[in-house]
Amino acid sequence: MKKSFVILLLLLGIQGFCQNEIDSLEDQIRVEIFGKCFSQLKPLPEVKNTAKLNKIPFCSLYQCVRYVQYVEYEEKIQNAILKRAVEIAALLYKNETPIYLISGMNSSDKALMKNINLKDDDKLVYISVAECISSSTLDRIQEVVNNETTRLINLKK
Repeated sequence: MKKSFVILLLLLGIQGFCQNEIDSLEDQIRVEIFGKCFSQLKPLPEVKNTAKLNKIPFCSLYQCVRYVQYVEYEEKIQNAILKRAVEIAALLYKNETPIYLISGMNSSDKALMKNINLKDDDKLVYISVAECISSSTLDRIQEVVNNETTRLINLKK
């Protein structure tokens, strides 16, 4: 009985240790890559007169993905945010952290599994932007970012 209890404790400890390591990796990716603010980027003039967005610097991919949905019916502003997302994807690639956005059922689990080995050929970092329900706006930003990352990877080959 004592042996079973000790084995059970060891297994739970190992599982807890691995889970913390995986959670830490996901948090690190979200903060250091997806949330990385490129301060050299100037504010978007298109959002200057928009009360709900004029304080957002749009210096990280996270900000672009999060706020592009607010302007779904304002094409000029949406296009500016999409263009900024492409700029940031290029900057991330230049910093050797190419990013690939994914969505759909269990996409966060898929991203987590693909990010376990960040030293693969292309060093792609996967980020889930919509777990179950995605919008056409999220699909667009995902498409432009992934196209830019793919283009840059193919240029290198």
